[in-house]
Amino acid sequence: MLLPNLADAGAWPRGKYQGYFDLSFFSYDGQTPNKHVYGEFGVTDQITLTLDGIYQEEIGGLTGIIGLVYALPEGTLPFQLSIGGGVGRALYFYEVTEDVFEFRGGRRIQIAQTITQTITTQNAAQLSLHLGFSTLKTWSTADLRYLTFQSTGSYLAKLDLTHGYHVSDRLNAMVQVQIGQASEFNYLNLAPAIEWSFTPNIAMVLGGVYDTKGDSHAVRLGAVVRF
Repeated sequence: MLLPNLADAGAWPRGKYQGYFDLSFFSYDGQTPNKHVYGEFGVTDQITLTLDGIYQEEIGGLTGIIGLVYALPEGTLPFQLSIGGGVGRALYFYEVTEDVFEFRGGRRIQIAQTITQTITTQNAAQLSLHLGFSTLKTWSTADLRYLTFQSTGSYLAKLDLTHGYHVSDRLNAMVQVQIGQASEFNYLNLAPAIEWSFTPNIAMVLGGVYDTKGDSHAVRLGAVVRF
């Protein structure tokens, strides 16, 4: 499952030749953290190139999506609207262990063990719709994404509702409600976060993800670079 990014442009274009990069670590219940990479680059004033990828340690899965998001010019509607699409691939790494036996003196004895590393892949496609509204101090977004995997027909539909508050020149506070429906599961998460800027271009993000339907909770630590 791709984890949502709390501070991406969403409905708003990044701006021509401007960029954004976020590397975050999500640790669920103290386990080895999942690694999440998110990036944006403004191709034009209205079109943003995006990269969204995650490596999930517990299942050995790597998923990456490259996409384009087109934003309507500001003032076209009372709110900001953008639509996007992307393609990518999911890779899953497996280790297959096989024991080798032979019979000696009427007894079955293990004489060796082989470990084979296997990689399976799936092509993926994504469609997205983004709505946004902002004031001088706050912003709110609704990001709807539909992700499907070609070979298995599995899917993930998710809606992320974000509200942010510009506390000061250095501090932003955000809270996100994450709603998802997949082929085999669904979720409802609450994800608060704060972003502290060391410089106008470098920031640190600290947050968490609270699973309202279970007991799997995560801590997030991220680094953000804008250029």
